[in-house]
Amino acid sequence: MADNHSSQFVRILREIAAELSLDIRDFSSDWAFRLYDGKKQAFIVGYQFPLNTSTARELCQDKALASEVLTAAGVPNVLHVFLPAPEIAAYMEVPEPDDVFTELRKDRPYVVVKDNYGTGGHRVLRVETLSEFREALRGILARSNAACVSPFYEIREEYRVVMLKGRPMLVIRKERPTVTGDGAHTVRELIPEELRESGFVKKLPEETLLMVPGEGETVKLNWKHNLGQGAQGVIVRDKAVLRKLHALAKRAAAAVNAAFLSVDIIDTDEGLLVLELNGGVMMEHFAGQDEECRRIAKRIYKKAVRMIFEEEPEVSK
Repeated sequence: MADNHSSQFVRILREIAAELSLDIRDFSSDWAFRLYDGKKQAFIVGYQFPLNTSTARELCQDKALASEVLTAAGVPNVLHVFLPAPEIAAYMEVPEPDDVFTELRKDRPYVVVKDNYGTGGHRVLRVETLSEFREALRGILARSNAACVSPFYEIREEYRVVMLKGRPMLVIRKERPTVTGDGAHTVRELIPEELRESGFVKKLPEETLLMVPGEGETVKLNWKHNLGQGAQGVIVRDKAVLRKLHALAKRAAAAVNAAFLSVDIIDTDEGLLVLELNGGVMMEHFAGQDEECRRIAKRIYKKAVRMIFEEEPEVSK
């Protein structure tokens, strides 16, 4: 299997190791790394740094569990209802899936069904009818041990806050890809060439692709805000907005005892809500946007690596 040398994260991590005089060794085609300073070794697996405890990582990975913990801590968040695969549900007391859909769909146009452990917006589906819900749930449970279901929100803005040891290091707004009409060309013709082969573009309904937007009319190409699905990370600099986002992200990080994580926050009619927590801090797409973004990502990762080796090693008893 080939090494993933083209990854921004891999290249940044190798640069940091060289600058900090750390020995670095890769495993499993650049999926995991061992850093060694001559006395202490540390492993980074995927985007998971050894600054979080194993329980904090589990809390961040499990969307439904994180929602429960945040709610118990009084942190406003998007409800995620846990729906395990049948072989797991047999050992648990779980709600009837159809009842969950009916309850969440009451006063909203859609319900969102997700892989409970998924990332990057993959296997996240917006459904309108009970038959669509059942089909989406079957598809997710065919590939995952559990799904989760959430109410759909009209999102004004979605943000990501990167937190390190209780301090916000970066706040970005996720700007969805759009095209602007000229009154003559179809949406398909207006889509930039670099996006045409993207998975989410290929799934756009044919009627959307054939639309001819009026001059100056904006058409959003994706209802999701994922950076890996065409969105751009725009650095937030408004101090009033930053204060609110910082405060909510700090509460979320403290609620799950996570030291290094990203907190996704949405702005809705109900105010700011934590959408998801990510214990693996991925800045791959952000770092690839331009040199400034790469410098910011590298600075954050470098601080995290420094903290790993500044901490006292655990002593076995």
